[in-house]
Amino acid sequence: MNTRTSTIFAGVMAGTLILSACGSSYNREEYISEFQDGGLSEEVSTCIVDVLEEKIGEDKLGGRASDLTDEDQKVISEAAFDCALDG
Repeated sequence: MNTRTSTIFAGVMAGTLILSACGSSYNREEYISEFQDGGLSEEVSTCIVDVLEEKIGEDKLGGRASDLTDEDQKVISEAAFDCALDG
């Protein structure tokens, strides 16, 4: 696995972990920060969160992880990879 792929994977995993631990309220900046902590740039992190807000919605992102469907999980993965590869 090359360095770029490793960085993308680390960022996706960090973001997935924060999404799986969804709390009682949605905090856009916290989500962006978590992706950045995983090694992604601010641009890529913001792109991912923009897609998640559009396709999943802030209410669901602020809810319980168990509220996320398999389709939501697919959206999360696709957004992360698409934004990371385009960024």
